[in-house]
Amino acid sequence: MLLVVCLLLLMYGLSVSNAENPDSMTIEHTNDAQVISNTTTTNSQVNTAHHTHTSYKTVKNNNRNQTKVLKKTKEQENIKISTDNVTCQIGDVIDVNVSSEPTNLDDGILTYYINNDIIGVQNMSISQEPFEFDTDGYDAGTYNLTIDFSGSLKYKNTGTNATITINKHDTDITITETTFDKDNNLNIFYNIISSQKKVNTGTLTLYYNNTMIKNMNITEEDSSITIPNKYNSELIDFVYTGNNYYESFNTSELINVDSLDCDIYIPYITGYHGSKVTTTATIYSNKTVNDGKLDVYVDDILIEEYDVTSSSISINLNLENYLEGKYNVTIVYGDSNVYNEQSYNTTLTVRKIRTNLYTNNVTAHRNNIVNLTATIYNYVDDKTSGLVEFFIDNESIATSIANNSHINITYLIPDNLDYGMHNLTVVYYGTQRYNESRAESLMNITKYTNKLYVKDITLDENGSIKVDLRCYSYNRTVDEGVINMIINGTLVDTVPVTANDTIIILPIEYQADNVYNASFTYGNSSWYDDTTTNQIIDIERTNTTTHISKYLSNKNILNITTYVYTISYDEINNGTMEYYINNKLIGTSNIKNNKGNLIYNMTGQPIGNYTITVKYLGTKIYKPSTDTTTITKTIHQTTAYITTNNTIRATPGDTIKINATINDYEGNPITETIPTTIIINNKTINTQFTNGTLNQTYKIPENTTESTITITITTKNTTNIKPTTRNATLNIIKYNTYITGPSNIKLTKLEQIQINTTINSNKHPVNTKIPTIIKINNKTLSNTYYINGSLKYKLNLDNKYTNNTYTITIITQETSKYRQTTKTINLTLNNRKTYIISKNIYSSKGNKIIFNATVMDALTRKPIQGTSKACIKLNNVTVNTIQIKNGHIAYHYSNNNNAKTYNITIISGENNIYNASQWTGYLINKRQPIKITAQNINTIVDSNITIKAKIFSNEKLINKTIKASIKINNVTIGTVNVVNGQIILPYTLPDNMGSGIYNLTIVTGDTGSYYHTNTTTKLIVSKKYKVIDSPNISVKKNGTIHIKAVIKDSKGNIVTSKTKVNVKVAGKSICNLNVTKGIIEYDYNIGNLKKGQYDLLVQAGETSKYRHATTHSVLRVE
Repeated sequence: MLLVVCLLLLMYGLSVSNAENPDSMTIEHTNDAQVISNTTTTNSQVNTAHHTHTSYKTVKNNNRNQTKVLKKTKEQENIKISTDNVTCQIGDVIDVNVSSEPTNLDDGILTYYINNDIIGVQNMSISQEPFEFDTDGYDAGTYNLTIDFSGSLKYKNTGTNATITINKHDTDITITETTFDKDNNLNIFYNIISSQKKVNTGTLTLYYNNTMIKNMNITEEDSSITIPNKYNSELIDFVYTGNNYYESFNTSELINVDSLDCDIYIPYITGYHGSKVTTTATIYSNKTVNDGKLDVYVDDILIEEYDVTSSSISINLNLENYLEGKYNVTIVYGDSNVYNEQSYNTTLTVRKIRTNLYTNNVTAHRNNIVNLTATIYNYVDDKTSGLVEFFIDNESIATSIANNSHINITYLIPDNLDYGMHNLTVVYYGTQRYNESRAESLMNITKYTNKLYVKDITLDENGSIKVDLRCYSYNRTVDEGVINMIINGTLVDTVPVTANDTIIILPIEYQADNVYNASFTYGNSSWYDDTTTNQIIDIERTNTTTHISKYLSNKNILNITTYVYTISYDEINNGTMEYYINNKLIGTSNIKNNKGNLIYNMTGQPIGNYTITVKYLGTKIYKPSTDTTTITKTIHQTTAYITTNNTIRATPGDTIKINATINDYEGNPITETIPTTIIINNKTINTQFTNGTLNQTYKIPENTTESTITITITTKNTTNIKPTTRNATLNIIKYNTYITGPSNIKLTKLEQIQINTTINSNKHPVNTKIPTIIKINNKTLSNTYYINGSLKYKLNLDNKYTNNTYTITIITQETSKYRQTTKTINLTLNNRKTYIISKNIYSSKGNKIIFNATVMDALTRKPIQGTSKACIKLNNVTVNTIQIKNGHIAYHYSNNNNAKTYNITIISGENNIYNASQWTGYLINKRQPIKITAQNINTIVDSNITIKAKIFSNEKLINKTIKASIKINNVTIGTVNVVNGQIILPYTLPDNMGSGIYNLTIVTGDTGSYYHTNTTTKLIVSKKYKVIDSPNISVKKNGTIHIKAVIKDSKGNIVTSKTKVNVKVAGKSICNLNVTKGIIEYDYNIGNLKKGQYDLLVQAGETSKYRHATTHSVLRVE
């Protein structure tokens, strides 16, 4: 109120001043009226609330009138004034508009107050412009605006109220870029923006799920903030705390740095069964690798999971549980906040250690005891185990369990073993770790010595090669066995031996004049050693001489007589003569009484000298020979004529073909090559007739005008043919053309037009290069060419082609050969169809999810370009409608839904390029998946094993107790409670489980927290070894023996499982038994077996639990 009083006093002072200065304004207050001078007062503002000065601005009265005091002359009228509430920002200059009823208020004074503090006065008789109010210096908030109306002679005093709301300046955040820094943390570059200006004050705090991530004070523009990479692809809350000038804000931004690509590699892995191998997986990237997991799968079974802390990960594999073979190894790098999942496949090759088995040759006689030895070597370790078996001529005589590298057995050479070489084979059957190997040697039971040699080699009367052979054994006549004749590695004949000497005639295909490597082998004898002699067979035929006698008659008949001789003047009646003229075969004849003859007609042959050659081809007894002589022939010229086309039609630039034939006057083709000239348009072409025909091409110059040209063909004089001439006519013309192609093309926008047209003349393609202009709506697109009658033009319809129709015009240019033509094509463009790519969302209640989708161009199958809108619905209820750019949709949403399944609908809107489309999927609330790591188990029958496994969820061992079933070949063997993610189950293999590879399956069931899962590894069960104890036996002739043997395992325990057993005496099988208690007992009468020592073999077959075994002992017949 004090301010009002001061204002009134000031007004009064102005009034007094006005009396002295007529150019100023005076305001007086009386009880009845307000007195106003004729001077002008501008809008004035007083800002006492903020200690700014209060002033009244005055201007001089242009009329320079004296101050007048206006007195009320009649009753004042009522007036109503009003104004609107105003909202602005700190520092804004706002207009306060005052409305009145009645309108056109041009009298009185408006006084403006903010929260009862005067801010200005307006004289309405001078100005009716809106009152300007500068908010600078006012804090944010809502202020009461009061406007009083007074000082009017016409209207009563009145007033109105409103509010002025002054807000802080809005702010927002612009994220300019988000990248991974050198440590793979997220580096977010941002600006706080207010009214398109960057802000360098305030505090920024980042939250995730209401948990603070980071806080920073903003002191400069273009700032950045770093947060852990685990927040990649997450919705982060950005909370900006402003000041008195800038408004705070809270917004959410999807922080999404595209995962980086990387390469992962693991080398080919190889190792021996039972070994432990270490290899390194390497992740290749130009940035740091320091997070994620590496899963290792062998044959699709997860065996181990490694934490990734660097680009190199050491992987350890125990090959004890992997048999020999190749396994697929897959490493999967995933669960990284930085890198895309990457996998790599390689091969694990599990090998057996290569072994080498050595044994010695044995030379012995019947009834001798020999040591049969074998030595097993490898180049990896000095250990050896497994079964070794000895064979003589593929008959097992003993098995032995190898405990070291040297194996030795004693063996009595039995009387029933034949004389000669026997194959002594030792087989090491290997193990899961060691390779099988075998060694071959010889056991020689000696016979009488014997020698074989060649006495003579001759030719018989048929030209066959005859070989005379002799066998020699000291003081003995070799009268048994056979001789095998082998020529050049091929068995040719087998001949029995009688009384030492043998003659062999070689088959007819083996001829003299050749060298043969012959081998003659003696064998198939019960008494004599096998022996071999080698011989080079090199025998030749008799040489011959050939002589020619010839005569050529006037009628060109050639008579050739040829004679063949030997040095011994043999009468030759076999063989063939071949006759040649100038090395060309003209005929053959047989020889009789040393003579051959041939008659040959040389009519048609050109004159000149000829060489005659006669070849005698020889026989099985006589060698070939040759003689050569010469003869001269003369001939007369022939009159000829030329035949060709009378007229040829072509255009400039064409290549024409001139085809002609030449004949004698009897119509016979002249086959002689004749030089010829062709004259066209004063140009001479040298060519020739060959075999009676001429084929010549000629290219007409491009600048040739339409005309008629004479073609002259002239042959040159030759020895046999007289010259001749023939004319033809060449007509040169131009052709009309027309374009063949589509008249209408319908496409969708943004496509590429492929215009395929051909230019034709007389229904034939134009094969020259034709200049061409292509226009669209009369605007030139391209200057191009028809090439080989074809024009293919591609036009990319970018986003400037938005019309529905266009006209394309193709105009060819006239050439020296073709006239101009035009083609019009109507182009119709349709909007492009779209479709949306998205995925069902699997989540759990309470989780934040992202509606992530891409609007795709149905033709290019790439994201659409430009801006558009998209609507997201859940169970047909709109979640939000958002603006999207370049087809990418990403919207975060808190999943607080209880139901298991919700329908998701994403709708993209239509614009001037693309049609609308819709995608429907599901939001599925689910349980967490789990995975199992397990290993193969390798054991032997009847053993105790422990089944172990680990169960993970979200890359961690589960922390809840669940049940798991263990199955072998789909038969449940136990159920366990999985505690702290671990399975440990002791198990004894049942008695009925034989050797083999079994599927070992671990199955977990569904729970409230986890989905069920399963994995299958291998249970590898191997056989045991066994041995047989069998003593030697002595018996009288025709006596009965009692055979007794015991089957034991490698630890000395009797094998009680059912076993098939075979017993042999002197190489003869005497019984097959089914033994169930490990004891073999059998009585056998030896009959008339003569006195001597014989093999007694006991062979036990392989079973599902035990390997086979053989033992030998001696049966002595006295």
